[in-house]
Amino acid sequence: MRKIFIIGREPASQYLTNGEIPIIIGDTPETQHVHRTHCRITIEGDGTILVDDLAPNGNGVFVNNQKITQTTEINEHTSLSLGKTYRFSLMHPTIQNHIRAVKSVITPPKPSIEYAGWWQRFGGALLDSLFVGLLLLPFSIVYSLLVASSNNPLVILIALFANIIAGILITHFYIVVPTHKTGTTYGRRIAGVRYLDAESMQNLSIGQIWGRELSRILSYLILGIGYLMPLWTTKKQALHDTIAGTIVVKNN
Repeated sequence: MRKIFIIGREPASQYLTNGEIPIIIGDTPETQHVHRTHCRITIEGDGTILVDDLAPNGNGVFVNNQKITQTTEINEHTSLSLGKTYRFSLMHPTIQNHIRAVKSVITPPKPSIEYAGWWQRFGGALLDSLFVGLLLLPFSIVYSLLVASSNNPLVILIALFANIIAGILITHFYIVVPTHKTGTTYGRRIAGVRYLDAESMQNLSIGQIWGRELSRILSYLILGIGYLMPLWTTKKQALHDTIAGTIVVKNN
């Protein structure tokens, strides 16, 4: 995808031996200080744009009003002058066509997605709740036995704290880590749904997943309405999805 453009009033053939593209600037009073072969603009495959002065002992190439003495990186909005009187724009159609082509490769169009329906989301959440409940069951049994058999508040407090820590660890390793790595959990995979970042369409970050999980509290606090929002929102987002910037899509 690398392209090289040679700019000048009449670019010399010696610079056009490997597929370089000449951009000819006409003879006008404004271009009187532009050399026949004045500069080279290179657009790399990653979108980087470089400019070189091909007449270093001549009238110069100026980037943002500073004369360059070596290969210089520029962008589409850089002020580029050939000599001191002629401003060359990277909005030139020939260059812009290639810049757009490079950008289309670097930033491919977002994949088409299909948002998961409410019942599909509910099914995945229900399955995960069952699996998490099974993992928590031993800790809950131990806690219940301690509460029933001990009159020591400290023992009960320690057991409660251990139960909370167990819940956090299970949430992290059953929900957060798999979602970060694969976009889904065991229960959601069975239901055929996965999570994506609403903007980048990529897997969620660890912090984003925890933010979503904690935001569920708000969905509960408003009488569960936050969980019903996928029934009418455009992207079928629950309240906690909106807060965390996530979407739930079908995992095809």
